[in-house]
Formats: sequence, C-alpha cells, structure tokens
Amino acid sequence: MPDAAESKPGGSPTNGCLDRVLLIGAALLVCTMGVGAFGVADHYHVNPAWVFVAANSIVMVPLFIRDFRAHLKKSSFVAYLTAWAVIHGLLVATLMRWFSIVAMIPFLAIELTAGLVVADFFFDIRPDKEKK
Repeated sequence: MPDAAESKPGGSPTNGCLDRVLLIGAALLVCTMGVGAFGVADHYHVNPAWVFVAANSIVMVPLFIRDFRAHLKKSSFVAYLTAWAVIHGLLVATLMRWFSIVAMIPFLAIELTAGLVVADFFFDIRPDKEKK
C-alpha cells in the first residue's frame, strides 16, 4: 500500500502509466491525422496552405467549446464562432508568410481580443460577476 503522502488525492499509482500511454496515443493520432491531411491534399492537388488554414481554424474549436459552452445553443453565436475560426486560420497563414513567430504575437493578441470584445458586445458572453 503506497504512503498517503506519495499518492495524489483520488488517484492511484497506475494512473500515471495510463496517462502516459494515452498521451503517446493522442500524439500519434495527431501526427497521423496531420500527415493524412497533407497526403489527401497532395492526392487531390489542394494547396497545402489551405490545409494549414483549416488546421489553425480547427484548433480553436476545443477552446470555443470549453469557454463558450453555455452560449453554443444560439445558432447566430455558432455562426459567429465559425466565422471567427476561419478568419483566425487565414490570419495565421497570412502572418506566417511575412512575419516571424515572435512578430506574430501582437497581431494574434489583437485579433483574439477583438474577437472576444465583439462577441461580448453582440452576444453578452461575460458572466455577471465579471461585468462589475
């Protein structure tokens, strides 16, 4: 029996091994999907830049689901998030053409902040306790 100070609350020592296996599995899945997406794009003669734009847009979906779960019932808000994700993907692809990663940070901060401000203005997304 492990000492109480060594184990995490609510967890068992075997969870660490399972977490590592799942992490490796997730990494392999992401790599396979990325290579597969570019392989399909090559097969159908799609510009790889469009695959990159799509990947950058899709990356925002988990963030939207986590942060805006309560507002996803409104179809207008989902349409706004879709447009925002596409604009984000296009902006990242455009910025990568002319700027370094470090130079992109201010542009992305402005874009993400503007997206949140517009979402709050039109859809009132902030909880009441944050508005004061």
